[in-house]
Amino acid sequence: MARKISISTLVLLELIVGWSMTAAQANTDETKPVSMTGQPIARPDRKGMVVAKNMDADTLTNKVDLPNLPDFTGQAKFVSGLVHQAERGTHYVQHFTAKQDSKLVLDWYLNTLNMYKWKINYNDAQCINSKLNNSTCAVLVQDISGQKTPYKTNIEINYFLGK
Repeated sequence: MARKISISTLVLLELIVGWSMTAAQANTDETKPVSMTGQPIARPDRKGMVVAKNMDADTLTNKVDLPNLPDFTGQAKFVSGLVHQAERGTHYVQHFTAKQDSKLVLDWYLNTLNMYKWKINYNDAQCINSKLNNSTCAVLVQDISGQKTPYKTNIEINYFLGK
């Protein structure tokens, strides 16, 4: 059974991936979504405070294969994920842990995205942001080698599959 997650979970992801709605695209539905604390979330548009409808995300229980992005070839384990269906496409967020160190993981994703012809818009020591046609992909890595776990890296993949 899929669990619903509120819009507050997706707000940060929208900023990272860069697919937030413009004022001209804003929906005029006046039903307000609620945050995880139960408080209404207001989303401004050109007329004031209105919200887009259906901003809930479903929890993923397993990894989803994403177009033009192969699975990491190292030792990675799926931890959690979300999927959100929108008019403009589908947004996936997947979390993994990997036994390889973060630099190796990030280099693998950078090479793979280049090989699959993604346009790299930004990359640094922890993040890659890329675009292919109407889709975007952001890969974030975090070094957790100092923690008491057999894994060395957290991986977050934010993938928007545009229509």
